[in-house]
Amino acid sequence: MITLGIECSSRQGSVALLKNGELLAEKSWIAERVRHNTIFQTLENLIEEADISYSDISLYAVGRGPGSFSGMRMSFAIAQALALPSKTEVRAVSSGAALALHVAQTLLSAQKGTPKLRGALRQIAVVGDARRGQVWIGLFNSTANPRECTQMDSPPVAYFGVARSAETEGCPAGRGGAPVAASLGRGPRSGTSAAVVQNKDWKLVPYEEVDVPEGTIVVSSEAERLKQYFPSMGDSVFPHAKEVAELAEMQTAPEPLEPLYMHPPVFIEPKYR
Repeated sequence: MITLGIECSSRQGSVALLKNGELLAEKSWIAERVRHNTIFQTLENLIEEADISYSDISLYAVGRGPGSFSGMRMSFAIAQALALPSKTEVRAVSSGAALALHVAQTLLSAQKGTPKLRGALRQIAVVGDARRGQVWIGLFNSTANPRECTQMDSPPVAYFGVARSAETEGCPAGRGGAPVAASLGRGPRSGTSAAVVQNKDWKLVPYEEVDVPEGTIVVSSEAERLKQYFPSMGDSVFPHAKEVAELAEMQTAPEPLEPLYMHPPVFIEPKYR
C-alpha cells in the first residue's frame, strides 16, 4: 500500500509517501503565499525520487486544518484531481492532530530510555491565530504507553511502532470496531509508542481569555504572532505530511473532505444599498 500525504495548512507545506507504513520520501517548503507551481513541482520530484508513478498510489491523505484556507483548499483540489483517473480513495485528517502526533513522537524519541517514560501522559495544545482578537485551540492527550489508552475518554488517533501482541491487548477498538493499534515500523526500538487523542473540540477564544492547564505543551505554526499570549511557547512548529499520511492509514471513520476553517466569518458591508 502506498499513501501520498499532502499538508498545506501552514506556511510550511509538505508532501510525503509511505509504503506499507514506511517512509519512502518526504519534501517540504516554506511559502508565505500559496503557489500552485511549487507543490506540483515538488510532487513530481517526490514521485521521481521514490521511483513510483501516480498509478501506484493506493490512498491520498489531506490535512484539513485548522489553518490556511487557501492552502487546504488547494490540497483537496490536487488530491481529488490526482485520485480521479484511478478512482483512488481520498481521506481527510486533522492537521492539528498531525502536529500533536509529531510533537508526541519527537518527545518520545528524545526521552527514550527514561525510566519514567512509560505511561507518562502529557497534554499538548495546538493553537493558531484566528485574527480579529481570537485564537483557536485544540487540546490533545499524548501517551507513551499503549495500555494508557484504556484510561482515555475516546480511542487514540493513532499508535506507531507497536506490534499486535500482548503489548496492545486491552486497548479499545476504534470507530467501526477496528483496532487502534498497529505496527508501522516507527518509534523507538524499545517498542513503546506515541499516541494522541483530542480531548476537547476546537474552540475560538478571545485573546484576553486565553488559558491552558499548567504543564501543557503549547505549539503553533504561528508562534511569532502568539508568544505574547502563550509565554511558554517555543518557536513555530509545523504539521507534516508524514503524520497526515500515517493518521489516514489508521482512520476508521471518515472526516469531511473539506477544510476545517476556524477563522470567524468576515462580513463586508456593501458599498451601495
